[in-house]
Amino acid sequence: MGGRLIAADSAAGALYSLGPAGVRRAPLPGAAALCAHGAALYCASKREDVIWRLDARTLCPQALFAGGPNVTRLIASPGGETLYALCQDGDSVLALCARTGAPQMLARAGQQPRGMALDPTGRLLAVAGGGRCEALVLDARTLRLVRRVPLPGPAADVAFGGGMLYALHQAGETAGRVVALRARGGMAWSAPVPGLPGGLCAVPGGVLAGAEGVACLTRGGALWRAPMEGLCERVLAAQGRVLLSDALLGGVYALTPPRGGCEQLLPAQADDLLWYTDAP
Repeated sequence: MGGRLIAADSAAGALYSLGPAGVRRAPLPGAAALCAHGAALYCASKREDVIWRLDARTLCPQALFAGGPNVTRLIASPGGETLYALCQDGDSVLALCARTGAPQMLARAGQQPRGMALDPTGRLLAVAGGGRCEALVLDARTLRLVRRVPLPGPAADVAFGGGMLYALHQAGETAGRVVALRARGGMAWSAPVPGLPGGLCAVPGGVLAGAEGVACLTRGGALWRAPMEGLCERVLAAQGRVLLSDALLGGVYALTPPRGGCEQLLPAQADDLLWYTDAP
């Protein structure tokens, strides 16, 4: 089995697949939020407010669903039967049948919500509430509110990992902060992030936080920091490297922590990144 990086670029109207054989480009109008389950790749279009289902190997469209206003995050349930779409312009989360695209549930969520994460059990869905300065935890089966976590500033992203819920929020004009929240409530630790907040990715023992660069944060502080210009809005960990997209200056990069070099993989202005492992 091999792994590939898939990037969506809404401005260029294209998907990019980067693997051992090189880079493949497939046109897709408004390509933005990504997720996958099995052989299916899902991609939301910013241009048309729809969600495409594609063959993950060939990037060929197979089905088209009605989506919501400006879907910026997509998540598939562990069993692949449900899609969760974060509708930023609709201040809501939409649950759809992954096979037919039929809408199942809708829940209000924040103001211009920016991030969404599903816990490893598939039971809880967290949303970064944007301008509402809060993180929301929803029951993934019903989309009913389980927990509301007030934050000191606008919420940029959320991630589950190691029994924690991580939330990244703005903490000043040019600064961010990560808060680690225990599953049963209460803050375990927090850490500052230089620059405007971008994206999160949970890793063993801590979390990767994107801002003006990337930092690996744990209870004991930063294990390492890699400063960069721009804004690291999407962050992934794959095969010992950190993959990230720059929302301000453009480009998709691979970083080898803690002191390795930084390589540009694509000049694309990527809205979302996905690491996809091909089925046998």
